[in-house]
Amino acid sequence: MEKHTKLPNILLILVDSFNHRKIFSQDTLIPEIDKLVNSGVYFSQATSIADATLLSTTGLFTGLYPFKTGIRSPTKNLLNKNIHTFFSVLEKEGYENYAFRPTLQENDDLFPNFKNEDSLYDVFKNMSDGLGEKILDQLQKKKDKPWFLFIHPHDLHQPIIVPEEFRDEKFGISNYEKASASIDSWIGKIINQINLNETLVVITGDHGSYVKSLSVNGESIIEADGLTQLRLSQLSNKFPKFLDPIKKKVFFAMENKKQNKKQEIISKMDLTPNEKRNLLAGRFTTEHSLFDDQIRIPLIFVGYNVQKGIKITQQVRNIDIFPTIFELIGLKNNLDIDGISLKKIIDGETIKEIPAFIESNPLTIKKSNDVIGIRTSHYKYFRSKENVNDRINLYDLQDDPFENNNLATKRSDIILEMEKILQSIIGHQKI
Repeated sequence: MEKHTKLPNILLILVDSFNHRKIFSQDTLIPEIDKLVNSGVYFSQATSIADATLLSTTGLFTGLYPFKTGIRSPTKNLLNKNIHTFFSVLEKEGYENYAFRPTLQENDDLFPNFKNEDSLYDVFKNMSDGLGEKILDQLQKKKDKPWFLFIHPHDLHQPIIVPEEFRDEKFGISNYEKASASIDSWIGKIINQINLNETLVVITGDHGSYVKSLSVNGESIIEADGLTQLRLSQLSNKFPKFLDPIKKKVFFAMENKKQNKKQEIISKMDLTPNEKRNLLAGRFTTEHSLFDDQIRIPLIFVGYNVQKGIKITQQVRNIDIFPTIFELIGLKNNLDIDGISLKKIIDGETIKEIPAFIESNPLTIKKSNDVIGIRTSHYKYFRSKENVNDRINLYDLQDDPFENNNLATKRSDIILEMEKILQSIIGHQKI
C-alpha cells in the first residue's frame, strides 16, 4: 500500500433498506458492488443496531447504543447536549461535511449544517429523478479541504419505484431486485468520479428490509404497486393536520384490507415462516421483531489504505464503522463510545467477537410492541422491550439462517446466557 501524507476524502453511501441476503443473492444483478467487494474489504456478517433509520443512524454517527443518546423515536429525537457526533470530530480535523439525505431526517439534531445547500432531498425522489446527477455535480466541484460526503439513497425503501430502464426481467423479477440494479449502476457512476487512492469509500445500509414479493414459475404473484403507494403517500401529505384522525382511520382500513387479501393467497401455499414474514410485513406492523432480513446489512470498505480482496465472516456492528474509518485514515478517536475499530480484524488479527445489541424502532402514528435483543454469529435472541418474559424468540443462526424455528421453549440455558449479556449492556438504563 502507498504511504500518504495528507488526510483522505471520505465517501459514505448508506443505502436505505439494504437487505444483505437479497443484495447478494443470485437473483440480483450488481456488477459494480461485486467489483467493489473484490477490490476492498467486505464484511459478510454486519449487523445494524436497529431495524429502522432513526436509531440505526444514531448509532452509526455517535458510535453509541442509541438508548444512551437521548434519541428514542421520531417524537423524541433530541440528542443529549453532552454527546459528540463523528461529524463534529471531522470538522475539528479540518474536514468539510457534505450530504444528500432524504427529508425524513430533517427534524432530528443528529446532523450538522452541511456545506451544500441542497443536502436535503424529497423523500419520494430516487437517484434517477435527478438526485444522482446532483451528486455527480457535487463530486466534480473543486474543494480545497478534505471532504466527507454522506449519501443516503432511498430507492430501495417502500414504495419502490423502478426506473424505466431497469424494468426488464433481466434485472430481476421483483421490484426490489430491479431497483437494486439501478442503485448499483449509480454507485458505479459515483465511484468513477473519485480517486480511490485519495478517498476512503464505505458502502453499507441503515437497516435491512423485508422483500414483499413472491414468484411462482418466474412470475411475480405478490408485489406491492409502488406507483400507487407513492401517489397515495403524496396525496396524504397534502391533507391538513386536523384531518389526521380520519386519515389514519382510512389508512389502517386499507392496510387491513391488503393484509387480508395477502393472507387469503398465502393460506393456499406451503411457505416457511421466513417467507410468510416477508410477504405479510406491513409498513405499520405493530408487532415488531428483529429478524436478519430487518437488521443484517452489507458492509464494504474500499480505497484509501484498504487492502484488496479480503472477506471477513466475523460479526461486526454498524457502530463500529466510524471508529474503523478513523483508524484507517490515521485520526485519533478520543470519544467514549461503544463501537470499536475493526482494523485489527482487517489486518488478520483474531479478536473476540462482541455480541450485537439490537432494538426495534418505535412507530409514530400508532403504539408498537417493541423488542430488544442480542445477536451473535451463532444465536439471535430478542424479547419484549417491556417484559423480560414476553414474546421470547431464540434462533440458531448456524443451523437455521432463515430463522424458521423458534427455540425459546427448548434452550432456556441459551436464553439465560443471552439475557445476561443484554442486561450487562443496558444496566439500569430505561430504553
